[in-house]
Amino acid sequence: MSSSTASSATTAVRGLRKAAPFNILVATAGDEESSAAVRLAALLARRMGGAVEVLTVVTPFPHALPTGLMTATAGEVDVEGRKAAIERVREQLKGVRGTGGWRVHAAIGWPVDSIAAAGRRWDASLIVMGIGEHSILARLVGSETAVGVAKRTSTPVLAVPPDFTGPLASAFAAIDFSDSSIAAARLAARLMPSNGSVTLIHTSIFAKPAAEAGSIVDLYSTGARDRLATIANDITRATHRRVATLIADAPVADAITSAGERGRGGLIALGSHERDLADRLLLGSVRARVIRHAKCPVLVVPQTSDTSE
Repeated sequence: MSSSTASSATTAVRGLRKAAPFNILVATAGDEESSAAVRLAALLARRMGGAVEVLTVVTPFPHALPTGLMTATAGEVDVEGRKAAIERVREQLKGVRGTGGWRVHAAIGWPVDSIAAAGRRWDASLIVMGIGEHSILARLVGSETAVGVAKRTSTPVLAVPPDFTGPLASAFAAIDFSDSSIAAARLAARLMPSNGSVTLIHTSIFAKPAAEAGSIVDLYSTGARDRLATIANDITRATHRRVATLIADAPVADAITSAGERGRGGLIALGSHERDLADRLLLGSVRARVIRHAKCPVLVVPQTSDTSE
């Protein structure tokens, strides 16, 4: 193959990749807690030129109940539950601009499993959902759906707090130099408006701002800054967004949450990759802590997701 032919083929492939649709799955119960997520999904669909599917999940009726206590079959109850859930969601969408063409689906099942499965089935580029309750009881009974979906899915998840009003103009991405954290920063940049910005934040107990020249700490900090600068340049070239870098020595969950809250219209971006058992016992899940405590949207990109343009 000649060099000109190879170049043409490469250009064609890039063109096909850029033309790939950005599919958004909106998971909502039609309640007030998910209204902010619906509004943000509508904004992102306009910004990304994406197609949107809406999913609401109805918990299955307990089929094991004695039939003598029921005035309808369990199957009939499930059908009526689906109809009612779809009507709630459609009523919710009426108040949000740009949602007129969205298709609404209802599934019978458990929310985390149903949402993760729908993301795979519909080849979603992003799952958008409300954050919901943060109480200890909610965590014990599994109603903290956004945390559960972020753990179970291979699709990026954008969890939106109920009081978020936007606009979404800046992002703060936690970078631990894993592929998933870099992918999260890149996707966050793509979600920003053309004048938006992304700040890459690397946290480490060794990343001291003032260390003795030539020390291990100084060498680490220098290497981390150089690596961050390389990642920032790559993201800028790929997305044409402004990218800054920051080294912090606070715990990652505290540093990224604080940065996101300071930035008006901010978004927090995290990579998600499995740690070993010792790390999970000592550190807990950063993604769960951030989702539970952040007052701005949180983007979680799993290790296995494909966020290329």
